[in-house]
Amino acid sequence: MTVNPQRVADLIGFAHNHESEPARDGDLVAAKSALLTHLLGTAADAEVVGPMTEPGRLNGLVVHGGEIVAEFGDTTFVDEIASATKSFLGIVAGLAVDDGLIADLDGPVSGDIELAEFEPEHNRTITWRQLLYQTSEWDGTLFGKVPTGHRGERLGQQLETPGSFWEYNDVRVNVLARALLEVFGRPLPDVLAERVMSTIGASDTWSWHGYSTSWVTVRGHAVQSVSGGSHWGGGIWMNSRDLALVGRLMLARGRWNGVRVLSESWIDALRTPCALNPMYGLTWWLQHDASGRQVCFAAQGGGAHQCIVVPDHDLVLVVRWIQDEAWPAFLDRALALMDDRPPLGPIRYRFERVNVR
Repeated sequence: MTVNPQRVADLIGFAHNHESEPARDGDLVAAKSALLTHLLGTAADAEVVGPMTEPGRLNGLVVHGGEIVAEFGDTTFVDEIASATKSFLGIVAGLAVDDGLIADLDGPVSGDIELAEFEPEHNRTITWRQLLYQTSEWDGTLFGKVPTGHRGERLGQQLETPGSFWEYNDVRVNVLARALLEVFGRPLPDVLAERVMSTIGASDTWSWHGYSTSWVTVRGHAVQSVSGGSHWGGGIWMNSRDLALVGRLMLARGRWNGVRVLSESWIDALRTPCALNPMYGLTWWLQHDASGRQVCFAAQGGGAHQCIVVPDHDLVLVVRWIQDEAWPAFLDRALALMDDRPPLGPIRYRFERVNVR
């Protein structure tokens, strides 16, 4: 298979014409708070409690057959990957499953660990799969934040039975991170560094942050529970080259230079659609063609930050700071890069908001 260089040039040109414009001057915290109010609604908590990075500029890579065939912008610049962080929680959860620390994804979290967050009756039956699929409907307060989905229209309403409603929700993802911290008994950034990032040859410039309010005691030690996104700050900060390495690991079905990092069965699990939202796997976003066939999967963050894996074309694409609304058209162009293969699009599911009972 070969990549058409003119189509690559057109793809990069499209990205340059649709660079996002986050607040880069002035009070970044105030700008973040204003964005939270826009995303979560005026009744939501907009207080930033985690660290933030200066936003970078448009950059990215096209990787085919393990080789970089195109690179644009400063791909070594380290800044937030926003909600693409959630997909790294999916990777860490896979390590726990592969290690036998989580015996059954469909078993209650409360059966594996003892945490006050899972003691109330409503939360006691929540399963690991529900947390990973964002269907948990977990209720409570975590690190001073209450569960607030995008647009915040459900604040104050009665919750559904766990497993019966899909909602994109940073607080509930942070509950997953807290539960995984209890499973491993040590900081999740250490687990990710030792088990994944060092193996795939990532740089030492990435980091993973929580909140000033998210310090907890685990096995007698003070540990920061990291966040699964950057709604209130925190999350993973990473350059695009390292993000592309993670994409290559996923493309290789969890194997790196002969070393098994994640089981193939876990890669398949990450790519299995949620019944309540076919666009969403276990913390990874899924895209399908008109026939419903899955053509790619991605770690996605608002801003937009994208790490897209296209197995049929042996492609990994990373793009940072492209307009959220432009990325589906970017993806259509990306799926037509191969000279000797028909385009994989048009894509059926895009980045729509989905709430299905």
